[in-house]
Amino acid sequence: MKSPWSKVQGEDGSSYYWNQDTDETAWDKPDGYVSGADSGLSEAEQKERTEKIVKMQNIARGRKARKEAVAKKAQKQKEEQEKLDKAQAAQKKEASDLADLFGGLDDAVDAPATLGDEIAKAEEKVKEEIKTEAAQKKVLLLRFNQQLFLVFVV
Repeated sequence: MKSPWSKVQGEDGSSYYWNQDTDETAWDKPDGYVSGADSGLSEAEQKERTEKIVKMQNIARGRKARKEAVAKKAQKQKEEQEKLDKAQAAQKKEASDLADLFGGLDDAVDAPATLGDEIAKAEEKVKEEIKTEAAQKKVLLLRFNQQLFLVFVV
């Protein structure tokens, strides 16, 4: 009888239970858990199964971490874009107010162009910050994958 629950020993030596179908973990023995001795597996087969389970769990954690990092990056980019949109709207309103204030004067015509240049500079600065942050995250992800690979090799 095969159970989706497996007993896993953590790095600190403590044991817990992991459901490989749902990725759920529990400290207490869950209903439906069948120990290796009751499953008819030899000690070597039990050890091999446990090693495979730990590897699968590490892969699942890595995927989850990558998914969370991508979602966090997308959220941050969305927030930055919202800030930029707000700043642009405020600058457009200010330019419009200035144009209304000065009426037909020539100086009022130059105000939107100057603000447009400032908006372009602000956009470039935000884009550069996002690129730098993305590069840093890629380096961290590569290091994490390298460490995960070393775990599998050992």
